[in-house]
Amino acid sequence: MTADQAIAADLAEWRRWHTAARFLFAEAELLDNNQLTEWLTLLSTDIRYVMPVRVSVSRADLEKGVADNYAHYDEDYESLAYRVARVQQPDAHSEAVPSRTRRFVTNVQVSAVTDDRLQVTSYLLLTRSQSVRPDYDQLSAVRYDELALTPEGPKLSSRRIVGDQSVLGLLNLAVFL
Repeated sequence: MTADQAIAADLAEWRRWHTAARFLFAEAELLDNNQLTEWLTLLSTDIRYVMPVRVSVSRADLEKGVADNYAHYDEDYESLAYRVARVQQPDAHSEAVPSRTRRFVTNVQVSAVTDDRLQVTSYLLLTRSQSVRPDYDQLSAVRYDELALTPEGPKLSSRRIVGDQSVLGLLNLAVFL
């Protein structure tokens, strides 16, 4: 490989990373600002949005540490759109006073690429404050995303969220990750 080819390859890799990171950071901002209807526009209509249950296992069984047959979330576009519409209703009990959230998205890596898809891994730290409670909740996770590259821009077509905790320390999971 020549120096020019190496530079071109690095530049292409950086462009893919930049596309993914810019998407994830913009998504986090929309969610943190409670712009859920706008967030829906970032999703592909064929999305699968899942958060399997984390299971504590011995070191010898680490590959069994995620129970894919149980999930905190197992959603498609229709169910996500329903949840967005529902949480914005005045009688939406769990979010009657919207949570104040901050999403810290780090360790963004683009691992597999086709002409129209990016496979992206990122780490998420969510902090959430609710109502007048003096403390706040935290949740950390790794996310495995697939972004479809469309003429309108990237669309989230798949998200698998694997939390770091076996027991979530949250009152509810009424926010999107």
